[in-house]
Amino acid sequence: MHLEWVMGLIGGLLIGMAAAVYLLVNGRIMGASGIVGGLVREAEQRRCELNALPFEVYASASPLFDRDVLGITVDSALAARDIPGGTAPRQVRLAAAQLRSALGSDTLRS
Repeated sequence: MHLEWVMGLIGGLLIGMAAAVYLLVNGRIMGASGIVGGLVREAEQRRCELNALPFEVYASASPLFDRDVLGITVDSALAARDIPGGTAPRQVRLAAAQLRSALGSDTLRS
């Protein structure tokens, strides 16, 4: 397996999850995953990343999308999970520091 391919796949999943959360935060409780699934299929047909779809595609999928949805990136999706155990870089650094402390050594580098 190629690392670049795997990282692209993970990035796409993160962006898809962030798009579903976007809908949930903006009031769409039911069907968010189906809407995002349709966007993923559209991106696959166009052979592009989810965040490379034109805004019009998002707008036709749901009126809850605004142009700021185009700003969702892997970095913003990770940073948005700034809770204990989350994927935000700050949380990852805290977890690594806690692990180092629990192990009683500095064998893990940040």
